[in-house]
Amino acid sequence: MRKTMIWLAGASIFAVAWGCKGEPAWKGSIETADGVTVVRNPKVPMYPQGGLELQEELTIGMAEGAEEYMFVRLRGLAVDDQGEIFALDQRKSRADVFSGDGSHIRSIGRQGQGPGEFQAAFYIALSPAGELLVGEMGRLSFFERSGNFLRSQDNSILRLAFLKYLENGDAVGTRMVMDEQNPRYEVAVCGRNLEPKSVLASSPMPDPSGKFALFSSVIRWDISRGREIVCADGQEGYRLSVFDAGGRPTRTIHKQYDPVPVTDLDIDRQMRQHGIQSRDEVTIPRFLPPIWWVYADEEGRIFVSTWQRDLKSGVALFNIFDPEGRYLCDYLIPGEPLVFKDGKLYAIVQDEEGIQYIKRYRMIWKP
Repeated sequence: MRKTMIWLAGASIFAVAWGCKGEPAWKGSIETADGVTVVRNPKVPMYPQGGLELQEELTIGMAEGAEEYMFVRLRGLAVDDQGEIFALDQRKSRADVFSGDGSHIRSIGRQGQGPGEFQAAFYIALSPAGELLVGEMGRLSFFERSGNFLRSQDNSILRLAFLKYLENGDAVGTRMVMDEQNPRYEVAVCGRNLEPKSVLASSPMPDPSGKFALFSSVIRWDISRGREIVCADGQEGYRLSVFDAGGRPTRTIHKQYDPVPVTDLDIDRQMRQHGIQSRDEVTIPRFLPPIWWVYADEEGRIFVSTWQRDLKSGVALFNIFDPEGRYLCDYLIPGEPLVFKDGKLYAIVQDEEGIQYIKRYRMIWKP
């Protein structure tokens, strides 16, 4: 089995056919309706040959060797102002902390049900106050960045997931609402004690009693520039909705979109990922949903992960929008989830052998 150690690369470029050439020629429109800016994008981006390159700087992980560098099931990633990397491994029931050069510093948490212990943690977040949040569906655990346990909070009723913090100290999360008549996911803005303040958007929850929805389209979101929330659900075509920290809509972003048919390769890849053996167990739509996930960087660019995959590598195609909402370019980004910090992109990447790594890239925008 191939081994990979921590390494720094000064000139390794992850480049694809979507490189950046030529001058921008955006053919969309921007208008205001009822106080909300409406951006309409054409099918073709400003840079049809791309506007981004990723220069790989750091890889953390190995197939065999020191246990702290052998990841089993990475689920969450966060980076603090000092450049320390916090990685949540669900199978190990702990968060490992690495320095900016990739050296392991400490581990936080362990398997169990006591204070500071986890059973099924699946995301992490850093608050403006410097606390580390480790989230489970039934409980939220808070630590100092040094690893000292601070407190826990019951999450069995609110069922908040994927919490992230706004710069004002409020939090945003996905809430599971188990209503018999209308089970749904909601994007909720919460106060500092995580009490819900407002609901920004929602999408129906797949029917748990039916077959597995292989290509479900549910609400996705991210925080942009620390003060905006970008949401998308794919329920009404290709549309992004942007809200301010108070929950008021400020912008909608549309893109012309030709539905992409679901292929046998798409179906087989998704079934392998979910461990499903027979197509009789799933529902399969005719077309792929337009949006899989949404990310935003510190400067306000929006990265939309689509269901479209590179045929050879299986890497997701991203549509990238500038802070105004104009469709910039497409790019194959080799991992998810994504974290942006100080002009760098961090991602969890899996190789062809199923080994996971943490990678850091320098983003190079062109021209």
